[in-house]
Amino acid sequence: MSDPETIARYRRELRADPGSLRFVPLAEALRRAGRLVESEDVLADGLILHPGLNSGRLVLARVYADSERRAAALSILDELYPRDSGNVALVSLYLELLVDAGRMDDARVLLDRAEIIGVPADVRQSVMARIEASLWAEREADAAVVTPIGPATGSREALREPITLPDTNLKALVDPFAIEVVAERLERAGRHDAALRIWEELAMVRPLTPEFNHRVVQLRLRREPSLITLDPGLLRPEARPVPDAAGRGRLLQLGLRLRARAQADRCL
Repeated sequence: MSDPETIARYRRELRADPGSLRFVPLAEALRRAGRLVESEDVLADGLILHPGLNSGRLVLARVYADSERRAAALSILDELYPRDSGNVALVSLYLELLVDAGRMDDARVLLDRAEIIGVPADVRQSVMARIEASLWAEREADAAVVTPIGPATGSREALREPITLPDTNLKALVDPFAIEVVAERLERAGRHDAALRIWEELAMVRPLTPEFNHRVVQLRLRREPSLITLDPGLLRPEARPVPDAAGRGRLLQLGLRLRARAQADRCL
């Protein structure tokens, strides 16, 4: 049935029973057709009779969002979400509006629950990408304060007192967004190459932390199962290793150590 036919049918049903809840699907059909003013008028009349109807207020939030009144839409969803937190349509729109408003912490908390209630993967991935982009921008804008690598007894470890470096030196040292929580989120989202780059940066700056090297090995094996590590307990290869794979594994470990030493020397 086409949109005009659907709208006409809902109008007839609502005229036959003005106190019914048919105003909700009518308003939604008008919204989908781009007739936002008519949709809002229908909702205004219907919500006078049914002021606490969640479905009607959700459609109103959609109308507000479509007509660029996103703050008003977000205000409605702030009120609705605690009462209807399992509503997939509500949560999907709420996530989008939270990110638009810059409420990234709220969006991240909601995103953790979104998969459980069945929010589609494409919606969650889109929101995650926008959160990541926002965090990148924040990190780039912040003043660069890092802890450089310095000499210690027989090894290298972080100096206790942080120093401020120029932006150019910081970018040469390490990606300012190379933090564990981001790498873990990228892994969970299936973005293994991006996660691998962050774990490699962390392994270079903090070579004495075995967990970082372990994550690097895991992701490299996932991408190239033929590689084998010196420590088979880290991760079993997913495929039969090719000849001389042990040598390739040693080179991998040596390369990581050399890169870490080079980065450390650059800071001295």
